[in-house]
Amino acid sequence: MVVLSPGSPLLVWEGFPVAFVLTCVIEIPAYLGAFSALGWIRPGRGPLSVRSALALAVAVNLVTHPPLWAFALRSGTASARTLLAELVVAIVEGLLIFAVVRRRGPYPETWSNRLSWSMMVAVGVNTLSLLVGLLVMPVLTGGAAVAA
Repeated sequence: MVVLSPGSPLLVWEGFPVAFVLTCVIEIPAYLGAFSALGWIRPGRGPLSVRSALALAVAVNLVTHPPLWAFALRSGTASARTLLAELVVAIVEGLLIFAVVRRRGPYPETWSNRLSWSMMVAVGVNTLSLLVGLLVMPVLTGGAAVAA
C-alpha cells in the first residue's frame, strides 16, 4: 500500500475523474445545442459537422479542465480566485471555439460576430457547468464542492 504525503502532487487528481465526467455530461450537450442553435452545425452550410462539433466540445474540456481542477483544489471552493479561473477557462474555450469556426464554412455573420458568439457560448456553458458542479460534486464525492 502506498501512502501519499499531504503535499503530494498525486493528490491533485483526487476526484478528477468524477468532475471531468460530470463536466463533459453537462458541457458537451450544451455546446452541441448552442452550436446547432447558431446554425454552425449544418452540412455544407455551417462551419461544423456533427462529428467536428462533438470533437470540439470534447477537446476544449480536455485542454482546460485539468489545469482548472488543479487550481481549484489548491485555491478552495467558490473563492473569488476560482471564479476568476472559471472566467479564464471560458475565455480560453471561447478562443479555441473561434479558432475552429472562423476558418470554416461560409460567413453569414462577420468575423467579430463569430468571436462574440464563441465567447458568449463558452461563458454560458461554463457558468452552467460551474453551478451544476457546485451542487452535484458534494453529493457524488461526499466532500466539499470543487468547480466542475
